[in-house]
Amino acid sequence: MKKKNVYIVLTALMLCLCFMFAACNGDNSSAATPPGGNNNPPSGQDPLPEGYYTVTFDSQGGSAVESQQVREGNPATVPAVPTRGTDVFQGWYKSPDENAELWDFDIDRVNSNITLYAHWKSAEVQEPTSTLVFELNEAETGYIVTGDNGHNERIIIPNMHDELPVLQIGNDAFAYSKHPSNITYVYIPDSVTEIGRNVFYSRQSDLVTVEIGQNSQLQKIGANAFSGARLLEGIYIPAYVTEIGNSAFNNCGSLENIDVASGNEVYKSENGHLIERSTYTLIRGGSNPVIPDGVRIIGEAAFSYGKQTTLTIPTSVERMEMRAITDSAIESIIFMGTEDEWDVLLSNSSRMWDMSKRDLPVTFRNGEEYEVEAPGAGPQSASNIKSVNGVPLLTLNNGVQMPQFGLGTQIQSLESGDQTLLNETSRAAVISALNAGYRHLDDAHGYRQERGVGRGILDSGVSRNEIWITDKLWPSEYADAENAIDAMLARLGVDYIDLVYLHHPAGTLQNIRNAWRALEKAYRQGKIRALGISNFDNRMDAFNAIMQEEIKPQVMQIECHPFAQRLETRRLAEQYNIQVECWYPLGHGDQRLLNAETLGNIAAAHNKSVVQVIIRWHIQEGFSVIPGSTDPAHIAENIDVFDFELTDEEMALIRAMDQGEDGRYYNLQYGDNLWMFGAIPDWNGTFADDPIDLT
Repeated sequence: MKKKNVYIVLTALMLCLCFMFAACNGDNSSAATPPGGNNNPPSGQDPLPEGYYTVTFDSQGGSAVESQQVREGNPATVPAVPTRGTDVFQGWYKSPDENAELWDFDIDRVNSNITLYAHWKSAEVQEPTSTLVFELNEAETGYIVTGDNGHNERIIIPNMHDELPVLQIGNDAFAYSKHPSNITYVYIPDSVTEIGRNVFYSRQSDLVTVEIGQNSQLQKIGANAFSGARLLEGIYIPAYVTEIGNSAFNNCGSLENIDVASGNEVYKSENGHLIERSTYTLIRGGSNPVIPDGVRIIGEAAFSYGKQTTLTIPTSVERMEMRAITDSAIESIIFMGTEDEWDVLLSNSSRMWDMSKRDLPVTFRNGEEYEVEAPGAGPQSASNIKSVNGVPLLTLNNGVQMPQFGLGTQIQSLESGDQTLLNETSRAAVISALNAGYRHLDDAHGYRQERGVGRGILDSGVSRNEIWITDKLWPSEYADAENAIDAMLARLGVDYIDLVYLHHPAGTLQNIRNAWRALEKAYRQGKIRALGISNFDNRMDAFNAIMQEEIKPQVMQIECHPFAQRLETRRLAEQYNIQVECWYPLGHGDQRLLNAETLGNIAAAHNKSVVQVIIRWHIQEGFSVIPGSTDPAHIAENIDVFDFELTDEEMALIRAMDQGEDGRYYNLQYGDNLWMFGAIPDWNGTFADDPIDLT
């Protein structure tokens, strides 16, 4: 079947998701109503061109891409692993007939009801490269591509040739010795089961894009197959691949996105690294400078030509193969063990493991955790955080203590409406939570109600220095973060904030670094007691940039719940001694989770609700957890989890519910463009004399 990309305008997603990534109980989710098909534009817009129709997308359930199901007359199916560009989502869709078509969206025609104006048009079909050379295989069951007589820069390999399937790309087929014109793009059809040795081998290949379908039957990638593809940014390893040869991705210095199909039983991607499961060999390193704990072998040329400047190696590594870091940008190594353990590792490794990178400085952690300087002197010295209602205190890597449980204050359903109502509701919810024994409040500028949270603290009667306040800088503020921090303090009406996150890793790396340095400055001035990163698990180059800065994060906020337990990200955080905090702990109110039989049985055994069991699971896993609600009854229920404990067997049953990355609800990819992260309007209205009644 022929395929084409579907482009979904991200501005629609912003309206639909309404500043997502907050902890919430999920009672605010809603779906757009199918429009029924018409040719009428919203009020104030010009008439639609001929052939344009109203199309509505359902925003309920699934991931940020998988939820975008066409609801008007054209059923769509979405792949398990869609890809994304910087400014648009890209996903493969299947049209009602056998011909793939392309939804072509008009970027300027998006209204507040998440309605897009689109026309259905035939897609331009990629024609196979006409100058390819084929050879019948020995069994005469299919063809082998052996080269290209036209020396094209774009290679489109067909599924079929002369009425037989194309099954293999032969050894050296497009190597520089046979194909002096550098290839920039190659399409590998689903029919191909083997990519031979040295297929794209070149010392200076310009290959940027390799397109492999989600239904690919590929089983083998030969040695040095992509060696020298210094500009290759990503590669997809299909489910049936069982063999990847030595140095298959040697010198692929730009390779940051290694995506392995979730059904592949031989290989996996962990923290951006390609790992062989049975031997736990790291075959090719991604952009992440931290090797996952558990890796036993660093494979041949695993980091050659990589861009990492530091490399953190866990004590689980037993051997490093030849040229493991050859010609990389690595300038120093952090070894998590002792010097004696390092000497044992070197004695077991290839003598050429560090060829071209001899005598690198090595820092020995001796099993110690990362330590961070304490926050500067200032108002935070008066902090008097105590355990209330049995809520444990977590000691962060800078020595500061944070309540493990808190209130997520975002109210998605009100963000785009009456801002006075939003802030009054936040005020009342905060008062209710503090009265119920909460001492941890999670806020963000993107939630548009910092003044309401600050007023709730003031009206609660609880002393400011007994309350842990978290806030987050919005990406549009990163360029002027110092002033944004002061404005945040003013909106909350406080002298210091306990924890400030960078909310999303969006924008240029330079702006992200500048914002982090502004947080560091405020930290040393005593305006902030702890620093954090939120959603940085979705952009490893930004994560790596922060890890190169002077002060490492104390907390990392990620989506985490029983359906998406984030094991790899948790291991990454552990290596830096970063506390994990979970948003969407209740799965955004997903009824599949809240009605799960396993959780229901456990709840009945303890005479608790399913929600309480889920929160208790987070607590026992060591997470900080911040469920949100504005309902006083739910607020009281959520904190009532410290009078029971889940058994080891019950914890194991919940851990077995993990669906990996497929269990996530939102999984955005970020880039230099701020697309959906524009400026936040500042409400500065008047509060009523008395808080509103939320019951």
